Amino acid sequence: MIIKSKKIRLELNNKQRTMALQHAGVARHAYNWGLDVCLEAFKNKEKMPSSIDLHKKLVAEVKKENPWYYESSKCAPQEALRNLDMGYKNFHRLQKKHDYKKIKEIKKNGVVVGKVFEGLPKYKKRGVNESFFLEDPNFLHVNNNKIKVPRIGWLKCSEVLPEGIKIKNVTISRRADDWFVSFYWKSEKANTEKTKEEN
Repeated sequence: MIIKSKKIRLELNNKQRTMALQHAGVARHAYNWGLDVCLEAFKNKEKMPSSIDLHKKLVAEVKKENPWYYESSKCAPQEALRNLDMGYKNFHRLQKKHDYKKIKEIKKNGVVVGKVFEGLPKYKKRGVNESFFLEDPNFLHVNNNKIKVPRIGWLKCSEVLPEGIKIKNVTISRRADDWFVSFYWKSEKANTEKTKEEN
């Protein structure tokens, strides 16, 4: 059995583009909020919250004050916080090797204006590497050149999708004005085709 992956350009209508932007915005907001919490804990030398801790705090404090969170799938902020958690784990692994002394200088016009720990997670900006994650193996389906995802529904793809595959999750991302869907599936048959295809 081999793992295969695919990244395909989506052909979204205006309503779907709006929903995709909403999901990406929720993911970005959750990530940046979580980063604020983690930076404060790091600054105060407190125990770093896990993605589970952050999500509980998000539900209790943030979603209540921002009802627009409920317009998007709960998977988007959950995965964003998991990615933040992984980013901090990678940062701590890097810094531990250097006894937390690996510093990166911030320069502006050739002049050092600040210093930060190298590898420290950064805030996400609107319109830059926007993406979100959706997961629901009972809901995700493919049919010819369409893929069905939670909340948004059937999305038209720029090419025909592989037949008979089962998908557990997808990542939808934006590059310039184009949206793409990426997913993995297990294949019982090995062949001469590439195991990873990217457009």
